[in-house]
Amino acid sequence: MKIALVLLCLLSFGFNSNSQSNEPCKGNNPLGFLVGDWNYEEYFVSEMDTTLHGKSQFRMEDFYGCGILQKWDGTDENGIPNFKAVSTITFNAESKVWMLNTVRRFTEGNVRIEEWKGQRVDMDWRFVFERASRGQVRLVRVTWKKPNKNSFLSLIEVSQDFGETWKTVAYGEYTRR
Repeated sequence: MKIALVLLCLLSFGFNSNSQSNEPCKGNNPLGFLVGDWNYEEYFVSEMDTTLHGKSQFRMEDFYGCGILQKWDGTDENGIPNFKAVSTITFNAESKVWMLNTVRRFTEGNVRIEEWKGQRVDMDWRFVFERASRGQVRLVRVTWKKPNKNSFLSLIEVSQDFGETWKTVAYGEYTRR
């Protein structure tokens, strides 16, 4: 909880009431459909097949109309706990960019902090994160496809050429509990 509060304090809040307005915390939260309890299943995609990677249960809470707070508990494909995470989703009114900030703690003790930048694209939501690994920079893109009150899909893609081309590496299914 302390991590979540620190993240929230560090972020510049402001949700728009629709996709055209940039007034902080006015009207309905456009990500309000996320509020509640969810199940998530993630599948790796390869050229040969698709396999279950892991499952998560999480809760998303509205933060005074100015943000979404997520609390995750994840398991591997065998149901063994493998991570906990806290995320915030906020709108930076100054830069007009959606931010998804995540702190994950894996069971082996590793901690990973991610800062995703996002936007609404048609009826979908898209967030991009720049990941450096072994001296190589990759972009990771998550697109929430056709979200609604009870379910939506998550498409996870990677680019090794700074967004010129994208390769699907996983997808996820969100269902309301």
